[in-house]
Amino acid sequence: MSELQKVVNFFQRERIYTLVLVFIASVWLVYSRRPDAVLNPQFFAEDGIVWYANAYHHGFKCLFWPQDGYFQTFYRIVALVTQLFDMRLAPVIFNYTAIVVQVLPVLILFARRFDALIPSFAIRGLAALLYLGLPNAEELHANLAYAYWHLSLACLLVFVTYSPSTNRLQKYADIGLVSLTSISGVSVIFLAPSCLWFMWAKRSLDRLALFVPIAVGALLQVLGVFVFDPHSRFVGQYGASFYNFVTIIASQLFVAPILGDKGFRFLIESGYYVVSLKSALVCLWTILVYLSWRRAPAELKVLIMYGLLIAFVSLSAPNTGNANQVFWDNLSGPGAAPRYWYFATLALQASLIFLANQQSKHHLGTRTISSFLLILCVIGSVWNWRYKPWRNMHFNKQVAAFERSEPGTITTFRSRPPGFEMRLERRATSLRSAPDKQDGQELPQQ
Repeated sequence: MSELQKVVNFFQRERIYTLVLVFIASVWLVYSRRPDAVLNPQFFAEDGIVWYANAYHHGFKCLFWPQDGYFQTFYRIVALVTQLFDMRLAPVIFNYTAIVVQVLPVLILFARRFDALIPSFAIRGLAALLYLGLPNAEELHANLAYAYWHLSLACLLVFVTYSPSTNRLQKYADIGLVSLTSISGVSVIFLAPSCLWFMWAKRSLDRLALFVPIAVGALLQVLGVFVFDPHSRFVGQYGASFYNFVTIIASQLFVAPILGDKGFRFLIESGYYVVSLKSALVCLWTILVYLSWRRAPAELKVLIMYGLLIAFVSLSAPNTGNANQVFWDNLSGPGAAPRYWYFATLALQASLIFLANQQSKHHLGTRTISSFLLILCVIGSVWNWRYKPWRNMHFNKQVAAFERSEPGTITTFRSRPPGFEMRLERRATSLRSAPDKQDGQELPQQ
């Protein structure tokens, strides 16, 4: 057999051609929701003020610095890579990397590793469309600042479908992805116990090679939160009450994942979103979660566990950025902190798909209700498909003005949201030859 034939056989065996088509289609769907993310990339939130500014001023020294109390290495790696290119390309690299990470879970879903768990391509396609069309996740769409949540999903999918008998290249890729995810975000603290439970449920240590970096990463993140930077989180007024709890569960874990932010606002404006309806929705959500947990395989249960851990711990450990805010009140409204509900939303959608596909005649009622809610999910995705384009901050013009300034000049770059303006001190030398400066030595604090 010729080498060319071996390559062709590998592509066919690993479904590479299909994955390429899936990648192109997924990128187009992401693009269609907010075209300016591709056509006019811009920094968002910590992209400029933290990741790019730290890389620009400090170089590789910042690679393992904690931020907000935990390590976020993935962002720092991307920011350091941008230092090799023209500054105007930085938002382009940030956004395009974020889009690739966002579609990565879809590629994993369509890979052969999911053939045994979800044989039907139609069900995988529905799951992928609902994921790419999440109706309540504008904050997480096509920006690097929140790309970690998609990376974490990819990590979980890799973990539950990992097989020790896989080829060496894929095994190294799996370990690399899991290791990077583990040192790039605080949610690994909740991923570790979820994965530990999954291995116990499977009564198998086959995934120990992946669990070890997850456990080590979780330990590092715990040290970062409680030892290295224990005062990094802003905690405002909680505003905790049973009414607010019911409202948050009904709104963020049921209404918004199904009808999206527009549907949520429509329901509020209708005047029918009263405490009795909220209580009924919480009861329905609880029943669906219970039925899914009781009937579903461990692969779905671990997603439910992970999503609920993040959602409920987020309520007890808020990060508002404003000590004057009443946290639970703010979480009750449309578009409030979608990252907190991201995995719980995915768990609900996956549960509905699972319950709607049960074949037993004893589950007819559950199947009917789940199918109806899935139809509403599709309607909610279409209803909330297009996001508003971001205001153009004319980043290239700001870079041109920055490059015309004298060395040592501090320039402020406009960014969104307000309060995340990036400040850079013009340097005369390249990154490799730039002298080290410590924070506090007339350098803008980032």
